[in-house]
Amino acid sequence: MNLEEFITISLSQIAKGIDRANDELKESQAFVSPSGVMSVSKDNKYGTIEVDNCYLKVTEIKFDVSLTVVESSESGGKLGVSMGGFSIGANGKENQGNTSASRIQFSIPIVLPQVSYVKPNV
Repeated sequence: MNLEEFITISLSQIAKGIDRANDELKESQAFVSPSGVMSVSKDNKYGTIEVDNCYLKVTEIKFDVSLTVVESSESGGKLGVSMGGFSIGANGKENQGNTSASRIQFSIPIVLPQVSYVKPNV
């Protein structure tokens, strides 16, 4: 895979992942990559959004993903995605082969579900 393909596939999958996450979060108070962000400052890097007269803080989720592809001369091979200490992959036989590894780091802004604070009566 060349650099152009890697960038194209990575960005497409990130964008599709954001769309899919927002679809799955429709019943939640969470928003992935929200629009209408305001009040960005040095102390509040991602700002806030206003929803129903309430200001919700936008935070950041960081990703560090590596992709390893092993192509072998036998019928099997190995493709793996590694994120931190977790890996997902499919294994096969390996004889002689080429290995290529790519890594991408990115972050996505998100509004996490908020809870209302009710001050206890003293």
